[in-house]
Amino acid sequence: MFTAGEFGIPLSGTMAHSWVISFDSELESFQKYAKTYPDNTIALIDTYDPEIGALNASKLGEKLKDVRLDSGDFVKLSKKVRKILDSNGASHAIITASNDLN
Repeated sequence: MFTAGEFGIPLSGTMAHSWVISFDSELESFQKYAKTYPDNTIALIDTYDPEIGALNASKLGEKLKDVRLDSGDFVKLSKKVRKILDSNGASHAIITASNDLN
């Protein structure tokens, strides 16, 4: 798969669900994103299952800066995600919520 950056197209914004589903696996999408944005890797972890997404994101190690939840019960999910990140060496990662926050 090619990224926009490889074609000279400026890259901006956060990871989209369409990015995640364009790869063979969620982990692969996170790894490619980390390669594209090595200093600002924010993984969108709720395209499929937020808990598995948190586990996959934690595999990025220190490259992972943040995980983003875009749907569901943010309070409940963020508590579960925090435990998963902390248990898998990613306690440094921030948890961000987006979408319908009003």
